[in-house]
Amino acid sequence: MVVFFIASNSNYTGVSCVPIVQGVRDLFWLPIEQYQKDGRIAKGLQRGANAFSASAAMAAIELTTRVVQTIQVSYLCTLIYGVDRLGCL
Repeated sequence: MVVFFIASNSNYTGVSCVPIVQGVRDLFWLPIEQYQKDGRIAKGLQRGANAFSASAAMAAIELTTRVVQTIQVSYLCTLIYGVDRLGCL
């Protein structure tokens, strides 16, 4: 009963692809923006690559966190009920 409550109220909304899309947008848009601003495309490429790598890292951390939470709930169901997560819900 407790595990079902935890699993059903975990606010799982799926892995969001918004940070990745924003990072890809920055990867291409920041060099253009920088070139229009002062003609330095190298600085824009650096800023775009930094923005993309930061958003990709945050998405990877979010995905890892959700996988670990799923494993923990599954393990807890196994300990309490002797069944896997699907049987628990």
